[in-house]
Amino acid sequence: MEPPPARPPANAPGPSAVPMKPPQPRRMRQRYTDPDSLWLEAWCDPLASAHVPSACIAFADLYADGDYKLLVAADRQLRIWKGTELLFNPPLMYEPSVVLTFYMEHSIPNTPCIAIASGPLIYIYKVLGTQLRPHCRFSMLPVEADAQETQVWDALRQGSLEAEAAQEQLRELRDQGIPLTPRSRALVALETAEDRTQHIDTHKGQDLVYRPPITCLASIRKSLEGETEPSNLVLGSEAGLVYVMESATSRILNKILLPSVPALISASGVYTVEYRLVVACRNGVIYSIRDGKLTQVSIHLGAQICGLVLLGREIFAATMNNQIHCFTLKGRKLYTFNVPAPIVDIKPMLMKKTRNFKGLLVALKNGELRIYSGSTLVNTSKSEPITGMCFGVLGREEGSLVTAHRSGMLLARMLPRQANLDAQSSQVGPPPEQDVPIEIPKKSALFLEQAAREKEACVDMHRIFQRDLIKLHLEAARSYLKLLQEGQGPLAGVLSATLQLTADVQGLGPQFKLRLCVENMSKEPVSSIPVVCEYNPDVYYVATPCPKIPLLLPGLVHVLQIDVECVDPAGGAEPIRVHLC
Repeated sequence: MEPPPARPPANAPGPSAVPMKPPQPRRMRQRYTDPDSLWLEAWCDPLASAHVPSACIAFADLYADGDYKLLVAADRQLRIWKGTELLFNPPLMYEPSVVLTFYMEHSIPNTPCIAIASGPLIYIYKVLGTQLRPHCRFSMLPVEADAQETQVWDALRQGSLEAEAAQEQLRELRDQGIPLTPRSRALVALETAEDRTQHIDTHKGQDLVYRPPITCLASIRKSLEGETEPSNLVLGSEAGLVYVMESATSRILNKILLPSVPALISASGVYTVEYRLVVACRNGVIYSIRDGKLTQVSIHLGAQICGLVLLGREIFAATMNNQIHCFTLKGRKLYTFNVPAPIVDIKPMLMKKTRNFKGLLVALKNGELRIYSGSTLVNTSKSEPITGMCFGVLGREEGSLVTAHRSGMLLARMLPRQANLDAQSSQVGPPPEQDVPIEIPKKSALFLEQAAREKEACVDMHRIFQRDLIKLHLEAARSYLKLLQEGQGPLAGVLSATLQLTADVQGLGPQFKLRLCVENMSKEPVSSIPVVCEYNPDVYYVATPCPKIPLLLPGLVHVLQIDVECVDPAGGAEPIRVHLC
């Protein structure tokens, strides 16, 4: 037998074999944040078309298995991701404005509900088995229109008012600050007589009531603190009302009327024990609600509010003038710091499982994402401009952040468990210049003579210094006492009490508003305190020049608002003095 032919080497090309290509270098995935960022990129979807704000992004443990899913409401769809897989994509009837996850009641398994606010309606979804199904729907309570607007539509219904005259009257009501119903706003916007007549004929036979759209949404625990405890819903509406609704029965528990339309809301506490709502309104003022009642705490920021966070017992507010303010629950300012670009949104950064950290996430318009611990900057990362973000648990990882970008991209990032969240920009300890030695001049003969003289007269020099210091203290005390006796200082004595008066002028003219804050600094209450305004009547007209404070309790601030109008044709200006008698 002939021996078998020798086997050619494995890498030897055969008669029809193609030569092997050299190994190609591995293609690296594109990174959407700067390389020095503290965050780790988990996944990214550049084609998500998620042009959504922060209110439309949420996390939820839909199956009560500890695996949190990502919820994004955009383009009349509710998209739910499990990892990188799109789990559900149910359509919505209207464009969503807020998405919130909460627990309605205890169940087995204890799965959460998804509340989606759209116009005046709230749609609640829940997972039944393995499918996401609609659970219930809640509609806002109807609100009656203003009496003057009702008179206009009554006249249109009776035929005693023309369409053009009705449009002009409704436009005047709108200019006066009276909120109009959508029907009247649509009539004011119409330009042709035919459209106005058709609009009036369509709606004049209907009742003048409307359901205000929902502007903000939050939740508070019913009876116990806990992540999976049942909660009540808190709703803010275009009518300036805040409702506390029992989620299981849709029963309104509390209704609070605010001076303006609520835009942002943050809640803390337990409903049956004590709870607090902090509401930022469109007039640039933050109001505080405690146990269903509007408190006297009102924080005037002087700019529109674009972010609100209630973190423990501190209130963080971001304004459109690139500033972030921190206040206590009683309205006392703690600190303010500036940022280099306009603020998109701020979110709380709470971590309790892997580490104990409480901070603030700030997204800027230039693409920066900042982490603050108090007023100290911890970290800064750069990416595409952000439109919305949500921090919490994604999957089983606690420190997860999902951001929606201007291009529609969704980016999920995670915080490494060994990440250093210590303050990096704060100066701890002495400055480095302290270690640089200073050149000491040589001792001259004049210096030695002067030192010898000071040693001999050290006792007399110390006595003269103490005498001059005591004289300075005495002169300052006398000047302050004279200031108080003349009533020109911030503290004034009324009977046996000490009052503090601060004044603030609001407005550009010719109509002003004088805002007086009077606080009782003593331990006893004071009643019937007359306030007298001293002014030149040829220059100003004061509607109530002599108001009276009926009762002033210790520690409470009483606010007086006095309307002032400049009547001088030349627009002159003179001081207005306020006296507490």
